Amino acid sequence: MTTDKDKEIEELKQTLEQRDQTIEQRDQTIEQQDQTIKTQKTRNKKLRAKLNPKESFVCKNKERFADLIKLLKCFKEGEKSRYFFTRKTRKDEGTEEVFKTNVFVRDLIEYKARSNVKDDFVNSRISMDIHSLITCLSKGRIERKGKEKSEGKPAPKAKPKAKAKAKPEPKAKESPTDASEATAKPEPPEWRNKPFQG
Repeated sequence: MTTDKDKEIEELKQTLEQRDQTIEQRDQTIEQQDQTIKTQKTRNKKLRAKLNPKESFVCKNKERFADLIKLLKCFKEGEKSRYFFTRKTRKDEGTEEVFKTNVFVRDLIEYKARSNVKDDFVNSRISMDIHSLITCLSKGRIERKGKEKSEGKPAPKAKPKAKAKAKPEPKAKESPTDASEATAKPEPPEWRNKPFQG
């Protein structure tokens, strides 16, 4: 005959087994999460290495670029600097000096074109160099996802242009056969002949 103590012992064993099972399940999920975290970390490292190379040409020659920036500060257009301007910082702590990259690159392309080509072909050479620069800069560019792409919605399509309506061809005027038709005045509309009723 089973006593109350035996029943209690069996119940305790069952609860312990259930707890052991839940602990094993937790351990398995933790192991799976650790594996996914490790794979994500390795992927992130690879992506960061692609985006931010450790040793670029600019990093190796920082001092020379700093000297170049100092030299560019000497270029003046009137009293103002050609390649720099000052503005307030975003935190309103003071002012900062900003380099006009676009102006410098445009001037550099023009100088290159004028030194290599006759004056008649300068404009075409400049447009060719600008085109090659755009293609060069767009190679490693990362596309930003718009709001529609991130939510899975298709991007809005541009509205098609409305076709121009064809104008009706002017009707050829019939030449009057009689002299009376040519000099006859057109009749006024019917509402002019009727008296006003107010």
